[in-house]
Amino acid sequence: MEKVFLMLTIIFTLVSCTKEDSLPSNSDILGKWNWTSTKGGVGNNIDKTPTSTEKTVVLILNKNNTYSILENSSEISNGAYEVKTKKSIHKKDMERFILYSKNVQVSNVIVSGVLKVQSSNSLKILDNNADGLHSDFKKAE
Repeated sequence: MEKVFLMLTIIFTLVSCTKEDSLPSNSDILGKWNWTSTKGGVGNNIDKTPTSTEKTVVLILNKNNTYSILENSSEISNGAYEVKTKKSIHKKDMERFILYSKNVQVSNVIVSGVLKVQSSNSLKILDNNADGLHSDFKKAE
């Protein structure tokens, strides 16, 4: 009986372990993303764009889980990032979050939070706060 229990425990352990390649692919977020707007806030009163802020922001997400953020063509942050699945306040479902190895903050731009890929060339990052903000990005060609 102990051998059967031991075998079942081993089988359960092996089955419950997931391979890295069975995790959801993050290939849809890889690349160079140009910031296009930040909107939201209490009463939806925030609407920032590269024109209104007089700055450009580029988020680069590499396949090797490194990132770079450029503001007006100058690098302001770089390091490692990871994508985790967590529960957001926006839905009851689990959602993908992007997190960085450093505390990354870019004025008027949300770069960490819930990831929403709208299409192959459109990315939205939400800050996961009630009446929160979201930033939209367009893939660079």
